[in-house]
Amino acid sequence: MTCCKKCRLCRRAKQEKARREADLPTSRLAEQVRQREHRLRKCEEAAARPVSRAGLSAQATASIEEIIENLRHAQRVSQAGLRRQLHRLAKLGRGEAEQASPKTET
Repeated sequence: MTCCKKCRLCRRAKQEKARREADLPTSRLAEQVRQREHRLRKCEEAAARPVSRAGLSAQATASIEEIIENLRHAQRVSQAGLRRQLHRLAKLGRGEAEQASPKTET
């Protein structure tokens, strides 16, 4: 029996510490499992949260999405093709749309 909540919590902490010290290997294993589960939960929560794009204009957001898509596509194309696409995109960004469009010969 303890006199107050503070003393009760202190006593329980001492008892728990004594239990852990009495069975150290099991305590370490339990702590490793607890930490692993916590890390997995934390990682899943971070992946589930949407990325904030506050403050970005709609045009900037669209450009970012286009660049991300281009990078995904770039993983599948040759380096020369990537270079051509990036030059074309840079020209579009500077307002040289008529020059940036691919020239087709008929």
